[in-house]
Amino acid sequence: MAPASTRTLGSRLLTAHAWEDVRSRAPYRVARLIEGAAICSDVASLRRWLATRPSGPRQLVELRLRPLGGERFRIRSGTADVWALPDTFLPADHLPPPEIDPAGVRLIWDLGANVGSSMAHLATVCQQARVIGVELDGENAELCRTNIAPWTPRAELLNAAVWIHDGEVRYARDGGDELSFHIDEDADPTGAEDTVPAFSLDTLLAQHGGGAIVDYVKMDIEGAEQRVLREQTGWARHVRSIKVEVHEPYGVEDCVADLRRLGFRAWPDSKHTGRTGKPPVIGVRDDAVAPPAAAPAPAGA
Repeated sequence: MAPASTRTLGSRLLTAHAWEDVRSRAPYRVARLIEGAAICSDVASLRRWLATRPSGPRQLVELRLRPLGGERFRIRSGTADVWALPDTFLPADHLPPPEIDPAGVRLIWDLGANVGSSMAHLATVCQQARVIGVELDGENAELCRTNIAPWTPRAELLNAAVWIHDGEVRYARDGGDELSFHIDEDADPTGAEDTVPAFSLDTLLAQHGGGAIVDYVKMDIEGAEQRVLREQTGWARHVRSIKVEVHEPYGVEDCVADLRRLGFRAWPDSKHTGRTGKPPVIGVRDDAVAPPAAAPAPAGA
């Protein structure tokens, strides 16, 4: 598969962390047009992009995406998927930090894969890497598997929750947002919340790590990161780099302190300066070691 095309001046502007400010000032339709022109690789896809809405009837929309080298990608009109692509690519905060050479990356964990835009992009940019994604919600996971199919067998998705122990957890979403599913520890066991298998990152490493160092971890697990970075953390010494999306009530300073306690050099992403929301926290270590040889994964895992 061909790598993503060389970025134009316009795409450089859009991915230089200036887009959020521009979008807040531009009329909605103009902003959507600019986003579509940066993301879509052909006119037909741009037209379909402009026709998508976050509300209304659900229907599958197929686009060819410039960051994916023109590969097909599907989103659901009538859902929060409409915001997923700009959130992923404008700018591409999910990519490894500059200290990690994409050409040398062999294993990536995408924790919080949603419908697959970050997984597909990581597989496109890091062309020798195996990308293991984990997604909490079953419907999101189904669409993600469709979207990452061009990169199989290098890209593999697990429909599960990242947690501090193995078992099963309940999860919920914030309103109708398909981008904000999160573990709900206080859920009523007799309630209507969905359940999903859960495992620790120690288990992910043992069963799906292949005995290799994890070159990069993208962690966007909607609030579970605080406990995952503080409990059952043996996996961390086998990771070269990590980028954590920080959610309330967890703080950026707390995340930096936790990563440093785990042996990473850690700092808030300076590229996020001036933008709304909390900056991702980056961690890099030079002493990562390969884990023991992988155990066979359970049937159906």
